[in-house]
Amino acid sequence: MSPPLQRPNITHPVLDRECGPIKVLLIGDSIVTAYAETVAERLADIATVYRPRTNCRHTIYGRKWLLRWLNDTHWDLIHFNFGLHDLAYRNPELDTETQLDKINGKQIVPVAGYAENLEVLIRRLGEATDRLTWATTTIVPENEPGRFVSDCAAYHEAALEVVNRHGLPVNDLRSLSQQFDEDMFVAPGDVHYTEEGYRRLGEQVATFIRGKLT
Repeated sequence: MSPPLQRPNITHPVLDRECGPIKVLLIGDSIVTAYAETVAERLADIATVYRPRTNCRHTIYGRKWLLRWLNDTHWDLIHFNFGLHDLAYRNPELDTETQLDKINGKQIVPVAGYAENLEVLIRRLGEATDRLTWATTTIVPENEPGRFVSDCAAYHEAALEVVNRHGLPVNDLRSLSQQFDEDMFVAPGDVHYTEEGYRRLGEQVATFIRGKLT
């Protein structure tokens, strides 16, 4: 008999203490997970910041689990992003943790499917908040093993076409990450950041959200 499907845990507050009454939800991948605490700390006087207890990965995964992450709640603001996982290439034959392989791997969600999925996600998210906001995807550095720099640009343009059509406010984290020096990344060719990099991303997110709430 197959084991039961392991569902992601429901959404939870980022900080384990009392914060402001406004409810803010962050949705995204490991980049969001890493800067969420900075956002929550910077907004604690006015808002309680929540996020799913899981890496939200790509748009297919988002469509599957979104209603669970929304948790039957009407959110004062939702700040979301998908992209880095969608454009990644993975090779299931690789005996590595990430299975990243842009030479022999298969792309998780091609750009046309990515745009279609964003359309669906935006409609569903819009039913759960009056303030839906989009964060642009942070950059793919040169020599990243599972992603092409050119794909990052193409997915960025595809996302902007969709979110602009829906009139969503855009938090430009892509431009911020383009300004980062090499020492802000955890390693050459890695899409992840040092503690300082995540702090700077989180501060911009907090400033952006505060501006939409006050």
